[in-house]
Amino acid sequence: MDTAAVDKVNLILLLLAFAVAYLIPFELLLISYAFLGPLHYLTEISWLHDRKYFTTGSRDPIYLTVLSFVMLFFGAAVFPNAAEFVWILLLFAFCTAFIKSFRNRLIILLIGLLLLIPFFGSTTSYVMAVMVPTVIHVYLFTLLFMIFGSLKSKSKLGLYNAALFFVGGIILLLLPQSNVQFLGEYVAEHYIFFESISVAIGTYIGQSSVVVISTIASFLAFTYTYHYLNWFSKTSIIEWHRVSKLRMSAIGSLYICSVGLYLYDYTLGFIVLLSLSFLHVVLEFPLNFKSIAGIYTAAKKS
Repeated sequence: MDTAAVDKVNLILLLLAFAVAYLIPFELLLISYAFLGPLHYLTEISWLHDRKYFTTGSRDPIYLTVLSFVMLFFGAAVFPNAAEFVWILLLFAFCTAFIKSFRNRLIILLIGLLLLIPFFGSTTSYVMAVMVPTVIHVYLFTLLFMIFGSLKSKSKLGLYNAALFFVGGIILLLLPQSNVQFLGEYVAEHYIFFESISVAIGTYIGQSSVVVISTIASFLAFTYTYHYLNWFSKTSIIEWHRVSKLRMSAIGSLYICSVGLYLYDYTLGFIVLLSLSFLHVVLEFPLNFKSIAGIYTAAKKS
């Protein structure tokens, strides 16, 4: 499909994701995360790999991978809530995207840490650290990705879609809902995996009632679902599918195993796939920074 056709498909997907997220937010979030999430992680990491992860150094992806696993498994031993590790990862990812000199990277890291240290351990630091690899990744970074792509292709509909995505998320946070009382036992039991995100958003907006938790679930269901759908709908443009048969077979096999884990035991699937989910977020950081720079450059030219 060409860009115009892809943008039309995305408009339909946006409206569909919005409607379903409002009607059955908890169910949609669990389904999207289990069935669309793993395929997105695998295909995006493969796509990033072919583009050298948009970093300036050949070993940078290894460093980012190691740091992401250190945070997941040992972060709490270094920092009380491991939140500070997210800021370190962001600072380092910024360096990998634009700075090649080791000395300059070190200077930027030191200056960044000195500026951030006063906020370490604060509620704001923790809330924002929880939101960076979750809400900010699927909402703001997706928005930037859409804007950058639309500016490059000079697509007005693409920009309208980006605006609709942004406004749609806000509307779902404002619309009152109370369907949490209709949750089935299975859904209620497994939504707990997204509780930290809900609490973080609730803390940020100063609300934590049952109705607010339900609206947050709608927001999360919409942003996560469309984040995945946007990626797959742009296959002909991004061309993540242009890989060897061997790699595609490996991706397919890993995806089947991932979904199988979720079907067998959602808790087990969530725990096993958490590392892959977080890794794909971290490996995307350099691209996120370059997208911001690209938007600035494109806007400056127009």
